[in-house]
Amino acid sequence: LCGIAVTSPLTIDKDTGDSLVFLLEKGAPVNCFGMPIAGVSGPITLAGTVAQHTAEVLALVTAVQLHTPGTPMAYGGMSPTLNLRTGNLSMAAPAVNLLANALTTMATYYGLPAYNPANYTDAFVPDVQCGVEKAMSAIAGMAAGSAVGMFGGDIHDAMTVSYEQLLIDYDIWEIVSRFLAGIQVNSETLAQEAIERIGHTGDML
Repeated sequence: LCGIAVTSPLTIDKDTGDSLVFLLEKGAPVNCFGMPIAGVSGPITLAGTVAQHTAEVLALVTAVQLHTPGTPMAYGGMSPTLNLRTGNLSMAAPAVNLLANALTTMATYYGLPAYNPANYTDAFVPDVQCGVEKAMSAIAGMAAGSAVGMFGGDIHDAMTVSYEQLLIDYDIWEIVSRFLAGIQVNSETLAQEAIERIGHTGDML
């Protein structure tokens, strides 16, 4: 799966276009990325950022299908926010998780698998802030139905990769996956026979 990104707002530069044509000629599936930064290269409003992001992805989808009809595609990318007080990019603010959820919903609406950013953090080290932000972003994307999550092991807005964090992120993904699988209820899992057999005199060990 090859990622091709729009340069926000709504631009495909020559190098990206040439890369896209090369990949299509090789028969590669394409993940169409948008990444407008809310308040910088996208509208300050979250709804406006989702609209622009979706327009950018659909423009790439259209270009790909015109060039090579039937190419497998995914709806990808993320929309970070800008901290207007500091000028720093945030890839783990609560608004980013809302955007990830909304973008996954848009992918579902258009019948495309969602390739969703997850496990991002603004933290510089694997600490409590890091764990909370990564768990929240994993839940946001996966709960909305993301087919694929990207980025594990990154810290500090994906500027650094930590091998230790990669192992922690794997645990986060497994925990969130299990949480979202829910509780299976059927005649076997209700364990009525075991409950009746043990009664109030034994234990379930």
